Amino acid sequence: MKRRTTLSETAEEPTPESLEKQLGELNSRVRSHIAALWQVPLAYLGIIALTLGDAKIRHSAATPLGIGLFLAGALVILGMYGWREGAARAVDNIRSIEAKLHLAPTAQTHFWTHEFPHFALVALGMIASLVMGCRLAA
Repeated sequence: MKRRTTLSETAEEPTPESLEKQLGELNSRVRSHIAALWQVPLAYLGIIALTLGDAKIRHSAATPLGIGLFLAGALVILGMYGWREGAARAVDNIRSIEAKLHLAPTAQTHFWTHEFPHFALVALGMIASLVMGCRLAA
């Protein structure tokens, strides 16, 4: 039985031009992941404010609405985790390419200062949606 070769075994060393192009693509990918990481939490908080701030909510619908917004927040956090992981992977690849091109490393991630506050906003929104949903129902 003939052994199959993988792409990495047959591929030539990438040229500096191809690495530079890949570097540009990875930079673009990081920007899109980071943009989503701050835009989606703010949109989620806006939805909570518009929904629970509406004075016409019937008392019987307030608790299920609060629970639904809480569950939506859990999905937002899962999506944010995926965007964060994608950005971190892209940053690792950028650093690898920068090393191959003998460039000073410029890409880095800062979870606690740049990303954690967005996760905290969503978590606070989730708690607020439950509390407000229960209060409006009372």
